[in-house]
Amino acid sequence: MDMAFLRELLQMLTLNLGLKELEISQLTLHPKSDSCTVSDPVMLKPGTSNAPKYVVLLL
Repeated sequence: MDMAFLRELLQMLTLNLGLKELEISQLTLHPKSDSCTVSDPVMLKPGTSNAPKYVVLLL
């Protein structure tokens, strides 16, 4: 998975969920194995009151 695709995916996710900001801490990309791990929770800053508080990304 390349960085451009991941960036586009996260931007689309952020817009579709109605979020102001999507912050992922401890994001580790493994380009050779096409895997992505997140060792800490994904923190969302909702733009709307019905936005989910947590999202799990399975890439």
